[in-house]
Amino acid sequence: MDLTADLQMDTTSDRLLSEVEHAILAHQDDLIGFLGLMQYFEIPLLPITWQPALHPLGKGATANVNQAAISAEISYAFKRMRSEPHFDKWVNEVMILGRLRHHPNIVSIKACCLEILESGKLFPVLVFRKAEYGDLGAFMLSETGRAMKDEDKLRLCAGIAEGLRRIHYSSKFYSTI
Repeated sequence: MDLTADLQMDTTSDRLLSEVEHAILAHQDDLIGFLGLMQYFEIPLLPITWQPALHPLGKGATANVNQAAISAEISYAFKRMRSEPHFDKWVNEVMILGRLRHHPNIVSIKACCLEILESGKLFPVLVFRKAEYGDLGAFMLSETGRAMKDEDKLRLCAGIAEGLRRIHYSSKFYSTI
């Protein structure tokens, strides 16, 4: 990977990336480097996985999202990579979300677990807290969403826009493509 001056800047505090982050970025294509990245951001490795009997939560360009109910109050979403060539995107996502994990409008990675692919390789699975109401569409159709005042809906949209702006801005610094 070719590190640029842009990559050197931490977008949340305007400080330079540490030597540890440089080392992790240099080894972004291996599991040990990825686990080092998770350790650097103090994201724990969990000995649990999703529950295949529960319906999938969604599908994106590079990942599937499954779920597990931990208790009556807590459920987790498991973001699973769909194919091996997307590992560098996983590293970028953790670099961005790891740096922005305390941002009020960005969901934070809660943990990581491992999946054994058909090829026999181990791949990381990102674990997030499952949204209580599901996606934004489901929330807006819920009783709580329908009862929101217009100004609260506008604040919600502004918060979403701010979170997306921050992620897209940060992705310029960590993109390896």
